[in-house]
Amino acid sequence: MSGVPRDDERQVSMSIIIRNDDVNPNTNVTELMEMYRIIEEAVPNAEIWTVWSVINRKLATSNLYPDGDLPIKEKPLDYFYRTANQMGLPLEGGRYGKICSHGMLHICHKDMPIELQEMSIVTSCFLLNTKVFVPPFSESDKNTEAVCNKFGIDLVKREDWMPLDYKDFDPSHKKWYFHSWRYTPDKLREKFAHACERVG
Repeated sequence: MSGVPRDDERQVSMSIIIRNDDVNPNTNVTELMEMYRIIEEAVPNAEIWTVWSVINRKLATSNLYPDGDLPIKEKPLDYFYRTANQMGLPLEGGRYGKICSHGMLHICHKDMPIELQEMSIVTSCFLLNTKVFVPPFSESDKNTEAVCNKFGIDLVKREDWMPLDYKDFDPSHKKWYFHSWRYTPDKLREKFAHACERVG
């Protein structure tokens, strides 16, 4: 019957998405892969999304910008231009799950001129070979939507996403996001300590 979903369609609809924002050239890939193994063991049906920022400030930590500069949301645009001194893409052979774009720079795209949004969104998506854009700070506007529609890019909006950084993991909710730069593997393991029992 055409109205009855196939088994594979049911599996997709039941999948939990765990989205990792702000992955960037500073990210410790060895630790990142360990964190993803922890997620896969705790939540076997999880779909992992890696949301990549292409250009940022070179640091010894996995963060995008120095801790002393946080929060960065209200920084003027030229802050991001002046602090940018490296560009990088995901390493070959890494198990990143689904790669998504976070833009060329970690700038709030909302209210930016459409030409600048198009440059950032489309260029980063082509570089990362993805058709998914996750706006920094989860903020977008009609121009963001227009650019994504024009180029066939899926725009991920804030709706329905739960912040794992501030909430206990609950497998009954299907969309989660976190920032791996806030964690060590041990700290993330603690976050999922009871996930296996809940999912099982």
